[in-house]
Amino acid sequence: MKNVKSKFRGELAKDLWTRISAVFLAIVIWFFVSVTLFPTMTKHISDIEVEVDLTGTSVETLGLDVIKGEGQKVSVKIKGNRYKIGNLKSEDLIAEVSLQGVISPGEYNLSVMVRAKDDDADYEISTPNPQTVKVQFDRIIEETFEVVAVAPDAVAAEGFMIDTIECVPSEVSITGPQGVVSRIDQCIVEADSTKDELTEPITVDGSLNLYDEDMNSIDTESLELSMTDFLVNIPIFRKRTVPLSVEFRNVPEAFPLPKLKYSIKPKEIEVAAPTDIEDNFDEIKLKYIDFRDINLGSEFDLSLSLPAGYKNISGTENIKVSFPRDNMANKSFDLHDIKIVNAPSGYDIIVVTSVIKKVSVIGPTNVIADLSELDIIAEIDLLGSNIKAGTQTVPVKIFIPAKGTVWAYGNYTAIIDVMKKEK
Repeated sequence: MKNVKSKFRGELAKDLWTRISAVFLAIVIWFFVSVTLFPTMTKHISDIEVEVDLTGTSVETLGLDVIKGEGQKVSVKIKGNRYKIGNLKSEDLIAEVSLQGVISPGEYNLSVMVRAKDDDADYEISTPNPQTVKVQFDRIIEETFEVVAVAPDAVAAEGFMIDTIECVPSEVSITGPQGVVSRIDQCIVEADSTKDELTEPITVDGSLNLYDEDMNSIDTESLELSMTDFLVNIPIFRKRTVPLSVEFRNVPEAFPLPKLKYSIKPKEIEVAAPTDIEDNFDEIKLKYIDFRDINLGSEFDLSLSLPAGYKNISGTENIKVSFPRDNMANKSFDLHDIKIVNAPSGYDIIVVTSVIKKVSVIGPTNVIADLSELDIIAEIDLLGSNIKAGTQTVPVKIFIPAKGTVWAYGNYTAIIDVMKKEK
């Protein structure tokens, strides 16, 4: 029994070896026949990357660059000796475009040509698929733009306001295709969201967005930015309402200024200042009004002058100060009694002017009706005057004491003769 099994195994091993030898021999015969009887074959090669080389071309002379279209791929069929093309790969081939007809910025359909890297290659290359590729050309330019910051989610707490938001940096240089860069109209940095109502200034990160003149968003994929990180400063101002008051100069002597009737419009304005500035005033004083310029119904437009750091947020730039006509009157007087006070020693001074005519006096109607020349004082005050010998013209002060809110409108002068005293 053992001899039978042993004999069977030997026959089986001999048969297996015979079969393997037969398969190997068949492969050798097939290869020999293929090479001998069918030496030429066709092979399909794909994923050949298309090159767009502008070096030394007229396109480069025009200052154009490839904006879009590089990296596209084509496929071809190769026909040649089996043993020569059997191991060919896409890396062994070069796909190039024809730049004929590219004369200005734009998108072109360019013909593709495929050739072997090896100049001695002996095989045929079919027309590539696809035969053309789309390539976009443009000039590369650089421009610098002002950056505007916005914080749409920022909200100031009651009694506070957001002042002008600033971006750091305030400019950005953008390099890219002329057709894209020239469309940029606004560079806006939008601040990251702020959750709480603000009572103090804060600085947050921001992201840059580009827009054309119609506020359409511009893609930045083809652009190079000099800066991509931006900070947004959100200043917070404290608001307050402040009353206005007016100042006067050349007020007549002993004039009861608190009783003078006039109106200020508006009476108060709203101002704002940074939170680190202390509120150390109760009112805002307007510029001076010369009392001699106040006539019946006079109106004065005065500009505001705010303390350092404050802003006027009321929307009113000019303040109107008005003097009433109702229950007021004016009357002209000729004044003959002209007095000199504070005359310097060492001089004899004589008033040459004998009368100051048509002095306009304004006041309440009932007071003006009973007023006479004797109630009016015309005075030449030489205190601090640069007096020299000779004849000169000097100002005359007009005031009406003890008659309440009565004053003289206008400027008046007199001629004096100054003589130096003999020692």
